[in-house]
Amino acid sequence: LTGLDGEVTWSKEETIEDVTSISIAPNGNKVTITALAKGTATCEDKSASCTVEVKQAPISANSQPGLYSENGTMIYSWQQLLDNNYLTVSNGVLTSGCSNNVNPNENNIVGILVVDSSVTTVGDDGLNGLTKMTDVFFPENITFNTYTLQNTGIGDETVARVLEQMDTIPEGTFYGYKNITSVNIPGKFSTVAKNLFTDCTNLLSVKLNNGTTSIGESAFEDCTLLQNVSLNQGLRSIESYAFMYCKISNITIPDTVDYIGKAIFEHCKELENVKLPNDLTSIPAYTFYGCSSLTSFNFNENITSIEQFTFGKTGFQSLVIPNTVKTIGGYAFEYVSHVYYTGSAVDEYNNNWGALALN
Repeated sequence: LTGLDGEVTWSKEETIEDVTSISIAPNGNKVTITALAKGTATCEDKSASCTVEVKQAPISANSQPGLYSENGTMIYSWQQLLDNNYLTVSNGVLTSGCSNNVNPNENNIVGILVVDSSVTTVGDDGLNGLTKMTDVFFPENITFNTYTLQNTGIGDETVARVLEQMDTIPEGTFYGYKNITSVNIPGKFSTVAKNLFTDCTNLLSVKLNNGTTSIGESAFEDCTLLQNVSLNQGLRSIESYAFMYCKISNITIPDTVDYIGKAIFEHCKELENVKLPNDLTSIPAYTFYGCSSLTSFNFNENITSIEQFTFGKTGFQSLVIPNTVKTIGGYAFEYVSHVYYTGSAVDEYNNNWGALALN
């Protein structure tokens, strides 16, 4: 390894592999080499000797493929991972042996994984269940199938990096993450896929950006600490169970949303304030079921239908239903003490809703 600093030439006899950067001090007496190894060596110039300092390079997608410890020491080369059947690559598709959400290599893949460039696709459930894999680096132009990273140990920084690498987000990609606390979903994704962040029990905040038009079924279900949700203008649909069992207390659904599935806030026990889109005509079944902190709600003038169990087990002592509502589903107000309504709706069980109905 040789270099030139002004008129001073320095050299090192041994080859240092995976050198990522070289810097030379202004006085020409010291060079710093960043590599995948630690140590010192000597270099010579025309008049004096100097020290070459070999520093540990941070693990990245450019590092030699394999498995590394948290301090950057290689544990297994890529070939060793394959030879031990800890990972399998067939026709460019990477898998790790997961079956029924159980991964037999959970205790073998511990640390940081750098995926080889021969991998073109991460298969369905490809790295699912590697709970002790704390980070992963993928080669460029890789394709991700469904549930590829479910139940792994990676955190916010890795999720952000993987999202930047993806063109579309497959179903269930980040299902079950325990180390993710915040996510900012880029607007290049039109859809937040089904089960994308389901059961991410330490997720606290989510931000969607302009360009996203739909939130898939159960996308954030069972994110039991999720409190802060920012939804973008231009969002058009929210599928069923999207925020079920979350800790949201306040949320505004943009007026651009024209479809809401059932039970999107079911059992959000901290929910106190919610604004639905002005043009929404129906509140789907179970929308607020079990929202025990919800004690007030403003009906927009376009609401004509309240489906079954919509306000069941909420925190209302009394609830006033506008006369514009023409259809009321069965048990829509289960366990609500007093419901005031002067319209003429009849529910699916042929119950008449008169001036005062007691459940």
